[in-house]
Amino acid sequence: MASTPEYWTRIVFIIDAPSPISVQSCFQWSQNLPLDVYVTCYGAHMPNHSWTEQDRQRERAQVAQVMDSLRPNVPRCTSIRFDVVHASSLPLICEDFHGEAPDLRELELTCLFDDETNSARYELDATRTWDFFCPKLSKLALNGANFATSPQLFDSVQTLVLLNLSHYKASHCSPWRLRPHDVCSALARMPFRVQRVHSLIIQDVEFDAGVQLASDVSLEFDAELIAFHRIKSNDIFQILDCTGIWTEGIIFEQCPIANLSAPIPGNFLQFLNIAIDQDLSVPLTGWLGDTLYIFASPCFNDDLLRDLADDGRTLTQADGEGAARFICDELKQLHISNCTNFSVESLKEMIKSRKEVAYHYNPWEDNDDMYLTDFDVVPPIHVLRVGGGPPLGAEDREWFWQNVPEFSWTS
Repeated sequence: MASTPEYWTRIVFIIDAPSPISVQSCFQWSQNLPLDVYVTCYGAHMPNHSWTEQDRQRERAQVAQVMDSLRPNVPRCTSIRFDVVHASSLPLICEDFHGEAPDLRELELTCLFDDETNSARYELDATRTWDFFCPKLSKLALNGANFATSPQLFDSVQTLVLLNLSHYKASHCSPWRLRPHDVCSALARMPFRVQRVHSLIIQDVEFDAGVQLASDVSLEFDAELIAFHRIKSNDIFQILDCTGIWTEGIIFEQCPIANLSAPIPGNFLQFLNIAIDQDLSVPLTGWLGDTLYIFASPCFNDDLLRDLADDGRTLTQADGEGAARFICDELKQLHISNCTNFSVESLKEMIKSRKEVAYHYNPWEDNDDMYLTDFDVVPPIHVLRVGGGPPLGAEDREWFWQNVPEFSWTS
């Protein structure tokens, strides 16, 4: 096999294997063919294991050994992925990657934990000329320290589809910092015609405090999907507050959202595993999308349904300028999964209330007519999907069938 270079173009290095393969030999056997390189360890799939300082030092040495052989071969790689336990073991783009990688499409430097405590590792030469370019990069996953120290990476990117930023603890990257608006600034560095990513995912990042951008600073970029996982509400606010941001939808998973009062962009919102003490009506106030997903979130309760049912006025009031509006006053689709802290009656009342107001101002003849109607105040609920909800009796099921055009419910 060593004499057949095609066998060695996709290489997996398990650095803590009992008998790891020779790194240098693999690169030699592949000759000059394009390479897919994946560097991992068994420990990267053991999040509950207790790691010692000796484990960390060993992993760092093992990764450094791989990197010594990989470094001169980076220009011919189509994908490079490091998936290790400790952030301190990962290579630094600004130090370890040089030259042009014309066909590099995937670059992933990820870890289980941000263990960075040695600021000297990031005391880099600020005058050093950036010399790493990968114009075809489409998938980029970085730990926070690499993101903070390599903003120039985005200058040459032409086709970025996915950006995943993860694992960072504030103030570990001295003298560098990672602030919420740095995410927007990095994406805004891409050439103007491609200031767009399909998916922007930010997870387990504790941003450094920083001065918020002035309102006249424009950082325009598009992200079809933005996902926040375990991010503080103030940091979310600062990212969404970037001037010119557009997104089709946003996912919030295990995020504190009760103080997220900024207008949220996006045609759809998804809340996943939001704690019971959070008030969803706060981020939903002012949201103008039409599709809402609530998954495994005990904060979805009758109080929220009452807020969604009440526009703060009666049908006899004039609907002039400045009239009160519904929360989620464009909502048409509601998807609820694995939520049981709400009652069937409150859900029915919300649907009934919105339907009555919609029909009062913009009556329709049948479902086909309803789908084509532009509603002045609020639309009726068009789609209701409930999975893993409270039990539903036959009479209530029939009521939903009569009042929601597209309906399904499983307990």
